Amino acid sequence: MLEQQDQVLADSSYRKQFFKIKDMRERHVDTSIGTVSFRRRYYEHVRTNERIFLLDEQIGLEKSSRLSLDLKAKLLEPV
Repeated sequence: MLEQQDQVLADSSYRKQFFKIKDMRERHVDTSIGTVSFRRRYYEHVRTNERIFLLDEQIGLEKSSRLSLDLKAKLLEPV
């Protein structure tokens, strides 16, 4: 599903107007149900040259975090 959403972003007119595709990269995120691995596109803004993963922004993944919010919450629960 994440890779499908990344494809939707890549095909969007907004993306085509403001961002160019630079690369594809893999990401692994540990969640409460296991590790999720997916590939997503790395973009560069056409005017500012800022580089960003639009999918990560859209779904709220922190830049270098390997733990999902649900797993962080579960780890902080008292035993």
